[in-house]
Amino acid sequence: MKVWSSVAISKLPGAGKAPLLRDAATGQFIDPVVGQEASIYVCGITPYDSTHMGHAATYVNFDLLKRVWLDAGYTVNHVQNITDIDDPLFERASATGQNWLDIANQEVTKFSDDMSALKVLPPNSYASISEEFDYIVASVEELLELDAAYYVENDIYFDVSKTNALGELSHFNIDEMKHLFAARGGDPSRIGKRNVLDPLLWKKVDGDDGFQSKLGKGRPGWHIECVAIAKKYAKLPLSVKAGGNDLIFPHHEMCRVQCAAWQNISLANAYLYAGMVYYQGEKMSKSLGNLVFVSDLVKSGIDPMAIRLTILSNHYSQEWEWTNDLLEKANQRLNLWKMALAQNQTEESDQLLEGVRNALSVDLNTTEAFNLIDEWAQKSLLNKGNSTTGAGLVSRLLDSLFGIAL
Repeated sequence: MKVWSSVAISKLPGAGKAPLLRDAATGQFIDPVVGQEASIYVCGITPYDSTHMGHAATYVNFDLLKRVWLDAGYTVNHVQNITDIDDPLFERASATGQNWLDIANQEVTKFSDDMSALKVLPPNSYASISEEFDYIVASVEELLELDAAYYVENDIYFDVSKTNALGELSHFNIDEMKHLFAARGGDPSRIGKRNVLDPLLWKKVDGDDGFQSKLGKGRPGWHIECVAIAKKYAKLPLSVKAGGNDLIFPHHEMCRVQCAAWQNISLANAYLYAGMVYYQGEKMSKSLGNLVFVSDLVKSGIDPMAIRLTILSNHYSQEWEWTNDLLEKANQRLNLWKMALAQNQTEESDQLLEGVRNALSVDLNTTEAFNLIDEWAQKSLLNKGNSTTGAGLVSRLLDSLFGIAL
């Protein structure tokens, strides 16, 4: 799948620090990168609707991580999927009379436009399920050969009893897992399964939304899709597996155990999650209709940099609520920074860079980093320096580390 255009990143003096990140599985702060290549897999969109703020927050926050890694001197391999074979897409196609692939392509284009507007660096590998279909099918066949999968009629399930690691990521007890499994696409009551938590690897589908394969006509399961794409496009284990925190269970938990059974290796060294974004008191969701779309904000004249700054003003793991007040505070902050840069103040710009790098090296602490920039800006306005050197460095800092172009 074609990605959106990349953007040049301003070069900063010296080198940043490798960030210590809080792994969701262990709760420990670690540097998950081994060697000089940092790899990250960010779960992608199901392309049946436009990018809302919840989506944007996930991709902007992990774009920040990429930028910090690059500043620390790592090369970065970013893999992202597109779930273009899924029920919501086929349901929309049926309701509108459109071809499902046309809808997917339209929505991927909209998503790419939104990511470009927000200055999100594109992934190195951007893989759709439809394009990787045969490879995913082959992975299911291999799990069958390893006796880690079994048939229930014409469907294929992964056998979670092949691993004793289930729950080590989410730390949920069995009742919590059963509840979430049922609520998030699982089928715990399916007769013939060995374990109520066994997830689908392959579902027989006879209709137009089924696809011919060596396994018959059907569609692959959600979890094995991401595992297969990660294995194909990155060296395992990944440095980081990332997404919204609603993916912890069952999706990432199941990805983790399927990878262990299939490849006998960990899927990732660390798992990071973006907090959910709320609006009008509820989590943003299509079912509730409480969505704020990036494209609508941009069309209304909102500066994409204000949207990006609003997102980054919240720690990536924090749950928060989108409000016009937060957007206005971001605009005010941008204006403060712009006025300070116009003063061309040199004093303490080197110290500012060091302070910001230190803040970001501790689990991407944007709150502390932005407070330091605010202090610099306020001091600059008071001192009204004359040289352009310091302003140029701070401008590059904002662009390189935060993707904020002023």
